[in-house]
Amino acid sequence: RDPSLIIGYPIDTMAWSKCGTFLAVGTAYMSDDGNSLKVYKFKDGVLSLLPGANVDFGWSVEDVAWSPDGNYLVVGGRQSSSSYEHEIKVYSFDGDSLSCDASIDYGSPPETLSYVYAVAWSPTGNYIAAGGRDSQDGNEIKVYSFNGTLLSLLSGANVDFGVRVRSIKWSANGNFLAVAGNATGANEIRVYSFDGVDLTLSDSNNYG
Repeated sequence: RDPSLIIGYPIDTMAWSKCGTFLAVGTAYMSDDGNSLKVYKFKDGVLSLLPGANVDFGWSVEDVAWSPDGNYLVVGGRQSSSSYEHEIKVYSFDGDSLSCDASIDYGSPPETLSYVYAVAWSPTGNYIAAGGRDSQDGNEIKVYSFNGTLLSLLSGANVDFGVRVRSIKWSANGNFLAVAGNATGANEIRVYSFDGVDLTLSDSNNYG
């Protein structure tokens, strides 16, 4: 059987759970059933949508990432064409259903178009990095701590990148954060060191 998906709108992001059993999928402008976030179970070569993990995130899901233990899914995107709140949400996952445990504003004045394009869990599962455009304070890179119920912005890890962040990735040991996108001027690729409190620029380079 062909394990293909018919969702109705372009798929912007997908992510396998660490166990390889579940596939989270995010769509732009919602799917035919009005839900922009879906989790499928993959067993015996077949993808099956989990009814309890078929939820409406909002206008557009741009990126999804599983926590290292597979118990949580962080989602970044945009709520609606007119709302700029709660662009980052963390859902708990019990193997059958998603439940929103925490959310936070990436933020934007109403006259701009705020998006979260990239989210990533640290290897420890204690931190979530997010990147996008038109944040509330003008800083496109943000790292949040997560304690299971609350997302908290780290003031020392709230950094101006430039125009927009399109991709953000932790190193395997969680000591570095690589960020790429449209920077001010050049240096579209930047690597920051992270000590659990602050982000500090280690090096940068031009992509082209």
